[in-house]
Amino acid sequence: MDVLKAIEKRHSVRSYVDKELATAVVEALNEEIEACSREGGINVRLVTNEKRTFGGLMARLGKFRGVRNYLVLTGDGSEETEEKLGYYGERIVLKAQALGLNSCWVAATYSKGACRKACGLEKDEKLACTIALGYGETQGVPHEGKPLTELFELCAAAGKAPEWFVKGVEAAALAESWSKHPISLSIKAAYGKPIDAARVTDVQELGGHGVTAKVDGKTVAAGNARLMEKLGLAVPAVEGVGTIVHVAVEGSYAGYLLIADVVKPHSADAIRTLKASGVRKTVMLTGDAQPVAQAVAQQLGLDEYHAGLLPGDKVDQIEKLLAAKQPKENLAFVGDGINDAPVLSRADVGIAMGALGSDAAIEAADVVLMDDDPAKIALAMRIARRTLRIVHQNIVFALGIKALCLLLGALGIAGMWAAIFADVGVMVIAVLNATRALYTKDLAGK
Repeated sequence: MDVLKAIEKRHSVRSYVDKELATAVVEALNEEIEACSREGGINVRLVTNEKRTFGGLMARLGKFRGVRNYLVLTGDGSEETEEKLGYYGERIVLKAQALGLNSCWVAATYSKGACRKACGLEKDEKLACTIALGYGETQGVPHEGKPLTELFELCAAAGKAPEWFVKGVEAAALAESWSKHPISLSIKAAYGKPIDAARVTDVQELGGHGVTAKVDGKTVAAGNARLMEKLGLAVPAVEGVGTIVHVAVEGSYAGYLLIADVVKPHSADAIRTLKASGVRKTVMLTGDAQPVAQAVAQQLGLDEYHAGLLPGDKVDQIEKLLAAKQPKENLAFVGDGINDAPVLSRADVGIAMGALGSDAAIEAADVVLMDDDPAKIALAMRIARRTLRIVHQNIVFALGIKALCLLLGALGIAGMWAAIFADVGVMVIAVLNATRALYTKDLAGK
């Protein structure tokens, strides 16, 4: 299985069959791990036939079953190291997929103590995350891709596009061939041809900037204006609203791709529903350029937006919003990308879009929506509020009945049967009342 096929087939799998990894598979994985460790200066370990790390309550909460093999990623906690672990970890995962294995990135739901003991980590080694490996009970659930723009549809018809344009798209597609970012996938789809992975070497994915790679021996860079600035290249002023992917070849600016951002038709309604549900302020944090962010914010009716943000900048903005909120208010953040994971963890409530969300975002979130419909956020709020009301009702009812029985018992009025009702009867009534939380059809129609 080639890399492109592995990217297409690879989905997160949490349940595995009880089957040992073949010796040849282990050897091939270790070769890839050693190569990645040399290139990136990172530390990745393969652990096989070890049940304790994923055998406890944490794994069950994460819905992991049968995990006996996993990768352990460690580092010094720096941003650069975290980016390298993300890139090389995914590279190893794709190798595993090509070898017939399934996998899932795991950030929290495993026993860290058992993991450290199993692979003999030193005290100063920081455990970043693990990646579950094995033969899956299923092949996972495919995620719905983001729609292509008219520009990409034009490029797909290679005969209609100028040669220089096709060459530019080819260079960008090859450079982006190892990236799973939605923009990278769109560029590769626009290219419309099978990508020869042998033509691409020395790929580096730079968080918040783009990618660099060797294509046919030439250095190609594809990313935003910050990447071009880092390379010492000036970029032209671009008319039109959209995401701009600049391309440089051998240190010289080659051109750019303008990708239109398509807002979901019901997104504006979802924002209005959120405000009607009691949300005081809506803020958009994005790495897109100012014109793109402004156009989307106006279209959706957002109260505030911040554009051109790196992953660390998003965390800074969240800190400001947390400091500005009222004591009884909560801040919720909705995201789907790997760059959103730190913000999802920092917010009071992190909400990941499961259909398009990266594994890192899903692991970091408190709530995972199983599709990409933003209207489900308001529905989740209504379900949470009903559930909380039921909890309060049960607490007040239970304590009230018990207090009443204690008082009547002290006065000699209540007997043994009253005490039994105060214990068992109250529990049964509370359970029956709690079943109301299972009915949500009336909430979905609001």
